[in-house]
Amino acid sequence: DVTIQAQILDLIKSIQKKLGMGVIIITHDLGVVAQICDEVDVMYAGRIVERGTVDDVFYKPKHEYTKGLLNSMPGRDASKDKRLVSIEGNPVDVFALPKGCSFAPRCEKCMEYCLKRYPKERQVGPQHYASCFFEAVEEYKAGKLTKAALESYFLEGFEVDTNNLAKPKPKRHPFKAIAKLIKGK
Repeated sequence: DVTIQAQILDLIKSIQKKLGMGVIIITHDLGVVAQICDEVDVMYAGRIVERGTVDDVFYKPKHEYTKGLLNSMPGRDASKDKRLVSIEGNPVDVFALPKGCSFAPRCEKCMEYCLKRYPKERQVGPQHYASCFFEAVEEYKAGKLTKAALESYFLEGFEVDTNNLAKPKPKRHPFKAIAKLIKGK
C-alpha cells in the first residue's frame, strides 16, 4: 500500500534524524531510493557494480546494468503508448558465475575482454565509482583517461573463481550423525 509505505519511510527518516544514525535500505524500488537515500549502491549478482550519490547514479549512470534499470522505469514522460525497455537475457546463476563480468552475457556494450576478466571498481567522479571496462574505454576516447591509466585498469581486472562457487560441500548422511550421537551416550 503506497500510503503505508510513505508513512513507514517518514518514520524511518524521523528516527534517523532524531538519533543521527545511518540507515541501509535494501530495495528494488528505485522511486524509494530517489526519495529517501543520499547514496546508492547498485548490485548485480552479489557485487556492487556502481555506487555514488543518488544524483550521480540516477543522472550520470556509468555501468550498463544501472542504465538498464533506469531505462526500465516509467519516467515523467510515461504514457500508455510508451513501452518500457527491459534488460535482455536472463539473470546469471550466482552459483555458476562466469569468469569475467557477471553482467557481460546481458550487456549490449560487452567486449571480448569483459567475458574473461571482472572489472575492478574505479572512481568515475568525486563520489562516484563503477566497475565497467566499456566505461573506461569511453572515458579514454573522451580524453578523461590516459592510455597508461586505461591499460592499468584492464590489467587490474580479475578472473572470478567459479570452481569454489559451483561445488556444493558434501553433506553427511543423517543416519551416520545420529549413530555417532547414540554411541556417545
